[in-house]
Parts: sequence; structure tokens; C-alpha cells
Amino acid sequence: MEELPQKVVVGCICERLGNIMFQIGAYITYAKRYNRALFLAINEHDKRKLKEYRNYFELLDRFKFLDIKELHRKYKNIGFYAETPKFDYEPIPDASNDIVSLVGYWQNEDYFDKDLVKGFFRPSDEYKNLILEKYGDLSEATSISVRHGDDYVKQQDFFVVPSAKWYEDAYNTYFQGTKVIITSDDIEWAKENIHIKDAIFVEEGDKVNVFWDLFTCSLCKNHIIYPGTYGWMGAWLGEGEDSKVICPDKWWGPKNQGISENIVPKRWLRFKL
Repeated sequence: MEELPQKVVVGCICERLGNIMFQIGAYITYAKRYNRALFLAINEHDKRKLKEYRNYFELLDRFKFLDIKELHRKYKNIGFYAETPKFDYEPIPDASNDIVSLVGYWQNEDYFDKDLVKGFFRPSDEYKNLILEKYGDLSEATSISVRHGDDYVKQQDFFVVPSAKWYEDAYNTYFQGTKVIITSDDIEWAKENIHIKDAIFVEEGDKVNVFWDLFTCSLCKNHIIYPGTYGWMGAWLGEGEDSKVICPDKWWGPKNQGISENIVPKRWLRFKL
């Protein structure tokens, strides 16, 4: 392992893209706030996902990675902070240690320097122009982010899965008549079940890369989202001063009761399931 700078924060990443974006947002904020060099590490449990992580190369190639086991073998005086089990927000303090290790999901915007994080994840002009050439002006559009793949639907005890009618009712209540863009991990299900006049269904998705749907949503003005980190990020990145974000009135399923719903900013509107 190379010699590290004097003041370092090591942030562990895990799971899929939405979760990783939350983690990176918290880590770059912490690094800036306390003037520390940032390195990323992958939890031992998640090393099997390295191949999947390579799909996120545009994002992860901006960072240097450390091996956690090697880090702990070489350095003994490491500060450590882990997120609270229920995802409640608690400020992350600095430490006297030269190296600080952070482990958690950090799913609360209060962990972010908002300008820093939005700037970091903003699509390039080239990428933005590709999307606008495909779908036209989105400055007044409404994005609807739908998750309905098998892996998600099978976890209804843990996560709320909105019905097609919920998306339709939310659109008709708040945004009826606006241009609408619909993204989904199961776009065929969305096309067959969500009936909104002149809706544009984004079929490119992962055929381009994993950021296409998210960045398309982020270019819209208003947003309707399912309970999940990928949809959350698309809405949050695209949110302006006069935007509205609509999400279900419940975020977690019955087996996740007791977990904080502070992931949802208070200004967002909760629409009854």
C-alpha cells in the first residue's frame, strides 16, 4: 500500500448505484468540511459485486481505492464512525486520528453540502445534450420514476411498491397536462399499466448506461418517485426552487417499521397510497 497523506477519510461503499451515490455525497462533503483526502473502500461482503461496480466506471474512476484489511494491518490508530441503525441523522464529527473510516448508507440530505454534491453528480453538457435531443425540452416536464422489477416486487414486506394507479393519481392531482417522462427498471410493465396521455416512456435505460434514466429525470422540473435511492437521487438532483417532488406517504414496508423516514425531505409532498 502506498503511503497515505497526513489527513485521510476512507469511505466504504456498498450495494447499487443509488446507495453508492448517497455514500459518495456524504464522503465528499466530509472530506471538504474537514480538509481530508478521500479514498474509497469496498466492504468485504460486497467484493463479489466488483464486476457490477465496473458498470459505474464514470463515477468510481474519479477515486482511489484502498483495501480495508491492508489498511488496518498497516495503520492502527484509525478513527471509526458508523451510521445509526435506524438511519436517523447524526452529524459526523472530525477526529484527532490521521485516518477516519466511515461506514453507513448516510441516506439523509443533511449529510450533504448540497451545492458540492449536485455539482459533482451533474451530467456533462455532452450527456445533457444527448438526452435533450432525444426527448426535447424538459424544463417544465414531470418525471415519473417507477421501480417494478421482480427483485423489488418480491420485497414488499420491506419496501412499499406503489401501484400503477398511484402514479396516475399523483400525476393527475399535481401535474396534469404537463409533459411527462416515465423511467422504469421494467419499462414494459410501465407501458402496459400506467396510462397517462402522451407519456414518453424511456426505453434506452441500461442500453446506454446506468446513468441514463437518472440523468433524464434530473433534467425535469417536477418528480413523482417510488421509495428507493435511485428515484430519490434523480428527483433530488433535478429539484429547483419551484419544483415539486411527490412520493408515497409510506417509505418502508411492514418489516422495516421503526426505521426513520428522514430520507424524505420535509418539503417533499407525501401522497397517500
